[in-house]
Amino acid sequence: MVTAPGGAKYDWVTKNKLYNVRMDSARGSIRLDPLKTGASYLLLHQEGQLETGDIWRITEEGPRIFSKKELLAKNYPDPSQAYYLVYKIEKVGEMEFSGMNWDISRLEAYKSGRASAIPFAVTLAELMRVRV
Repeated sequence: MVTAPGGAKYDWVTKNKLYNVRMDSARGSIRLDPLKTGASYLLLHQEGQLETGDIWRITEEGPRIFSKKELLAKNYPDPSQAYYLVYKIEKVGEMEFSGMNWDISRLEAYKSGRASAIPFAVTLAELMRVRV
């Protein structure tokens, strides 16, 4: 999956090694499909950043459901929804993707502007085609 948590949320994700997505019908929530629920890696990028090498491994089989209360207890900054899907992640070791960067703007599912923060899933083969 590819996504762009900003500022304090990015800091929270990297500190807690948890990545969350909205679970409702509001803008920014995701539709569940096998590619998203079975994702093996998470590629993070910052607002306005089109090239990134900030890749993380998803360490559990599929996401878990966390309530807003549970995220607040973990000091998540300003959760707005009642429930979230949460992936447990770890930074990928140097041997796996050492020195690699990807141009996410070349991915078919990438959207620019505010929509660039909405998570989307691609295959590893597609991701490898946009290496820079």
